[in-house]
Amino acid sequence: MVINREIGKILFAFLCGVLAPHKSFSAGEGDFRTTKINFFQTYYSGEENKSLGKGSPGYGVEFFRDGGGNIFRGYIKGRFGTSTGSQKFQDGSDSVTAQYNLYFGHGEIGGLLFPIPRRDMGTNVYLGAGGFVSYNLMNLATSATTTTHLKTNQQAASYGYSALMGVEMVFGSGAGKHYMGTLEMSYRQEQTRLAGQELFDLSGLTLSVGLGW
Repeated sequence: MVINREIGKILFAFLCGVLAPHKSFSAGEGDFRTTKINFFQTYYSGEENKSLGKGSPGYGVEFFRDGGGNIFRGYIKGRFGTSTGSQKFQDGSDSVTAQYNLYFGHGEIGGLLFPIPRRDMGTNVYLGAGGFVSYNLMNLATSATTTTHLKTNQQAASYGYSALMGVEMVFGSGAGKHYMGTLEMSYRQEQTRLAGQELFDLSGLTLSVGLGW
């Protein structure tokens, strides 16, 4: 589909931006950029049978780049992950138990606010919000004795928004180089056309930890 190809192009462009060469924040305060690689886990919520709220958490890797001043900053993210488990899915007026594999990719853009101006050494706290586009692929495997109208392979593009808060712990090494450890918590709101539903809920709470430079 044309829409799916366009979503794929957007996600690819976001990832290229995240990984592109840049001036590191070791150059000093002000207009500087950082890159982070985070590992995340998402705990899904939502209505039973119409979300992954009763399934397994999702997990994956996230590439994060931000830039700007020491109070307001912009960011882009590229995120790739999976969730594998078993739960009930709505099938018409009934529900069926199925094993599933979900694979997803997100491209996100947003802004960060540092209530206390960001420092190039020590601990920094930030708040943020953003919007994202995503591409999702779900495989379902039901019992051979179960009659179901659910498609075994489905894919869908969607969009959503997120609100986040995080902590950076910046430390240095020789030659003026700086590195950081990061902790972040975010809530992501997303609904898409999967598992036979017009609005299958993929919202949830995400916790991430990573390193940056």
